[in-house]
Amino acid sequence: MKKIAATVGMVMVASLLAYVAVAQQPKPGQKPGAGTPPPRQGQRRGPNPAAGMINASKQVPNAYIILGRALPIYGGNRVAAMRLCAVAEKEILLGLKSADKPTAVGQDKQADNESASKYSAKQVKQSNGALTRAAEILEHVQLVLKKDKNEFDGHRKAAVKAIDEAIAKIRAAQALAR
Repeated sequence: MKKIAATVGMVMVASLLAYVAVAQQPKPGQKPGAGTPPPRQGQRRGPNPAAGMINASKQVPNAYIILGRALPIYGGNRVAAMRLCAVAEKEILLGLKSADKPTAVGQDKQADNESASKYSAKQVKQSNGALTRAAEILEHVQLVLKKDKNEFDGHRKAAVKAIDEAIAKIRAAQALAR
């Protein structure tokens, strides 16, 4: 049985290799290498100058989502941090000239005034962990944006300010939860 399985596996690998070899051959009348486009004139080589902002545009919504999953027991600080994440994302997208792109954050209304006594200790611990993770994400984004040399018409600086405020609100929420 093992020999049959090994033989079938070898036949599959061989047929896959043959398919790839045939697929890479030029079509009749086509020169070898003609399928690959030539590099564009003036194409930039090296690191993308907007890489930090692009990374931030992906990470800030993650922090927002994580904050949204936390319990509503933080006296408004969690919700304020969520709003500030929305502001930061908007500034980042404006800086990338992508303001017409729909944002992933700021679309739901949440309250943050419930008592922690309504929830089990495990739920509160998980919620506090969500706040910590969101703060870690925002601190990473903050570092990336602060290292960035490009100002993006002032939007990078505005995003950093909003992230600073969001982190402060998360810290206030964590202090309230203790």
